[in-house]
Amino acid sequence: MPNSPHPILSIPDILEKIFSQFTEVKRWEASLPPLDVLGLANQVKSVDRKSLACCARVCKAWSPSALDVLWAALPKGIYPLLRLFSCYDPRRGLNAMDVRIPELEWRRFQQYAIRVKTIAYAAQYEVDDCQLIGAPGRKLDPASRLLTQLLKISQDQPLLPNIRILHWTSSMVPYRQLALRALVGPCLLAFYVDARGQGDGTVGIEHDLNTLRFACPILEHLRITGESSLAFGISCDFANLRSAAFQRVDVAFVLPTISQLPCLEIIYLDLRRITGHLASKLASNAFPALRELTLQGRAFEVRTLLRRVVSKHLSFLKLDLISEVPSDVLRCMEALPSLPWANSLKTLRLFLRKAGGGAAVKFSDLLALLSLSHLEDVSLDLVETAVSDRDIGSIQSGWPLLKCLRIHSKQSADSESEDELAIVGGPHSLLPSLLSVVKLAIKKPTLKRIAVMAARTWSPSIACQPGTYNWRPLSGACSPRRRWICLKKRAKLRRGVR
Repeated sequence: MPNSPHPILSIPDILEKIFSQFTEVKRWEASLPPLDVLGLANQVKSVDRKSLACCARVCKAWSPSALDVLWAALPKGIYPLLRLFSCYDPRRGLNAMDVRIPELEWRRFQQYAIRVKTIAYAAQYEVDDCQLIGAPGRKLDPASRLLTQLLKISQDQPLLPNIRILHWTSSMVPYRQLALRALVGPCLLAFYVDARGQGDGTVGIEHDLNTLRFACPILEHLRITGESSLAFGISCDFANLRSAAFQRVDVAFVLPTISQLPCLEIIYLDLRRITGHLASKLASNAFPALRELTLQGRAFEVRTLLRRVVSKHLSFLKLDLISEVPSDVLRCMEALPSLPWANSLKTLRLFLRKAGGGAAVKFSDLLALLSLSHLEDVSLDLVETAVSDRDIGSIQSGWPLLKCLRIHSKQSADSESEDELAIVGGPHSLLPSLLSVVKLAIKKPTLKRIAVMAARTWSPSIACQPGTYNWRPLSGACSPRRRWICLKKRAKLRRGVR
């Protein structure tokens, strides 16, 4: 009888194929899109652990590939790892005689701990019976005693040596300094922390950064969300940072260092809470390698920072401007075409709103943006700014490479639906006509997509061109006064259409 043929696929290969039917392969070794906290949380939650467990039971054993997928991302901290120790009970605590760790349990812990790549735990409402490292509502967290013991056994080596991404809320992590020292190692690439509601916010963040400075020399992505009273500095030792975000914090002490980092490509800065004069915080050659810039704050402060950016590779700009005086917005827009990175800018996102009871910004104040001749993607979200047919027509003479255009004008920042929008100065005072939008789409040969909030209008000239555009009201056919118009141009325009 002939010998049995050699199997073409091994058991791990078969398991990996089965797992791919439930969840796509996650590459936690490579960082996710920088600063995308929501995307990170969704990816961690999307791992179908129940299906993976069922597949493993069918094969009677856990293969290494199955363990890698199952333990790669922990959405609720290291609590599942601590449960491997028989001496740990988050409700009863640790007794003095229970502190001893059996060698078999320690080896099993190491077997799983080396596979952890991501900890994403930042939502308090998801807590069931545990926090990031222990039980809630206890003055003495038993997990802290267990972590201390584990650090002694590991001789102060990180318990999760291969962790790449750490995202947590400070208020949900008891003994945060101990946890950070115990968990992170030299492989950490991204650290996202939410310090809101933390009593020792400034001190805690400074301790976190000091720990990361020595423990994580290759840190590439940093995001800190805090409160208005949170002010801290950052060391120049973070020379490998490629992206950083500072939201709801005072960035006065961060800017002098962060603006000179040689590898920084993506930055998000919230300037609303900055103290002192912004010009004194920045050198004249700030952000030399920047590619994407997001700013939030008053128009004159944003203008000051933009004038200091010297990178010639900036291709994405997002501005969330608060207009106290319309002239500040005008000066800010007029300065953009003359800046060093004006010719490299491809994408512009502008959200404009006024502060208090000041005068609204006119669309004519934004016409200086038309001089940015290399823009391909433009999105304008305007509050209390009227957009007329003449304004839409003026776009025809600018942006020769424009591919995507979005203009959204509404009455107030709190208005979300069309029914809540009020009419000022007569019907459709804030919006252009649909016909002017269609004419713009026809006369811009490079346009592939246009979405403009327009007044309700009907013209037979639209109906007689059914093959040129596909358009539909995004807010429904029963919209009473105005609607979103989405015009999608086909690959080739019909010749002879003017």
